[in-house]
Amino acid sequence: MKKIRFDQLNFKSNKAQFFLMILAGILIFLNFLEIFNNSDPRIEKYSNAIAYFILMVIFSKMFWFKNYVQWNRKGIMIKLNNSWGKNYKFEEISNFNLQNNELIISKFNGQINAFNLQNIEPESINKLINILKANT
Repeated sequence: MKKIRFDQLNFKSNKAQFFLMILAGILIFLNFLEIFNNSDPRIEKYSNAIAYFILMVIFSKMFWFKNYVQWNRKGIMIKLNNSWGKNYKFEEISNFNLQNNELIISKFNGQINAFNLQNIEPESINKLINILKANT
């Protein structure tokens, strides 16, 4: 049985990610002001590379895992047994059903998407359903 990796986009609960984002922002801002350019031009290149590498690692987390759910108070991105995920705004979801190891999400505009939940832990499925219940 496989687990789903859950990631709530909330900087209050993820202090390390918040610190890395602030560090990358400060490095980019200092490079924009060209503060490092006067002392040694290599420092500017390395600090710029480090800042963008930090951002790349933070924003590429969805590609690391096969089963991944990322959400905040406005929407959710669900990627299950697939290489690309589906994004939903919570206000656009009309209902969702769990039938025969499939999660079926219906939107108000009539669009219906089904996610296969075979070989996924029941605990992870329950957490996904609870997230959808709490926000729709």
